[in-house]
Amino acid sequence: MLDMGASPLSAVWRPVRGRVVVKMPYDPSDRRGNRWWLHEQLGARIRLEYAGGKWTLARTHLRLVVTGLAERFGHVHVHLDYLENQRCDVRCQEALGNDCVCQCAGQFHGGADYQRSWIQVGETALIAANPATRRAHMLVRPD
Repeated sequence: MLDMGASPLSAVWRPVRGRVVVKMPYDPSDRRGNRWWLHEQLGARIRLEYAGGKWTLARTHLRLVVTGLAERFGHVHVHLDYLENQRCDVRCQEALGNDCVCQCAGQFHGGADYQRSWIQVGETALIAANPATRRAHMLVRPD
C-alpha cells in the first residue's frame, strides 16, 4: 500500500486492484466531519470504510472525489498505479469511464489521442512507440 505520509495535504491513491484510498485533513471547526463531506460529494448511499486515518471507497468515485478535494483544500495529490507489463489494446481505446491500469497510464484510454503513436497488430493488440510509466499528479483548484 502506498504510504501517503503524515502530511496535512489531501491525497488519493488508486491501486491496480481494489478500492480507492483517500486521505484528507480533519477540520475540527467543521462539526459535520469528513464522513459527512464524502457523502455530500459522492452520495448518501456510498459505502465508506475508515481505518488508519484513511478512507476507502469504490473506484467509480475517483474523479468526483479528486475534483471535490481540489475544490475543498485547493489541491490534491493523486497517485494512479499502472501495470507496465499489461499491454494497451483496442479494448482500452474503446473503453468508457476512466479506470485504466494498462501501460499507457490512461493516456490513450477511451481513444484519447491514440492515433499519434499506436500501430495495430492483430485483432486487438497494439504496439506503442513510447511506453508509459506510473504517474503521480497534483490537481490544483483554479482561482
